[in-house]
Amino acid sequence: VNLALGASCTHAITSSGRWFAFGSSNDGLLGLGSTTSTSPTPTEVKLDGSETIQTISIGEKHAVAVSNQGRAYTWGRFEHGISPASEGARTSLSSPQTVKFTDVVTSKTSTLEKAIIRHIGQEDTSNDTSSNHDASNDGVVCAHAGRDLSVFVMESGSVLTCGKKSGRLGQGDVSMDVHSPR
Repeated sequence: VNLALGASCTHAITSSGRWFAFGSSNDGLLGLGSTTSTSPTPTEVKLDGSETIQTISIGEKHAVAVSNQGRAYTWGRFEHGISPASEGARTSLSSPQTVKFTDVVTSKTSTLEKAIIRHIGQEDTSNDTSSNHDASNDGVVCAHAGRDLSVFVMESGSVLTCGKKSGRLGQGDVSMDVHSPR
């Protein structure tokens, strides 16, 4: 069982893997499609096939979820957050869409863990033959939506972030918004 509480809506996942949403949302946070902005009773949210959602996190205007197959999904308004894989420049989605991860991340500060280690001066590069992280083959184990950012913990232990330009992303560069987790 998993519950996610937003300012105006609630998402619940049952022990059998069924996913329900209820409440209201002008930003698409219910995830029930463009024709449903209010659901006073729990309404089931479905994904294609046998995939089920394990965890959900609701931010201020967007939400993220992780499936039993290690995929991340997002929906809601994306003023500063992630861009879903299939939606290009759209700024809002009223139903869950797969999160697009960059194929190869090569930045030395591509993970929060590496950024923290570099910041405190404890980086050990003696065995580091490559800083590449292939996010396309790395399942998501945990995801969190914040006010204007999202954080993804990968099976490898990497922590990927995206969102509004700020030091909270842990990526070093604060000159522009980051729309794809890295």
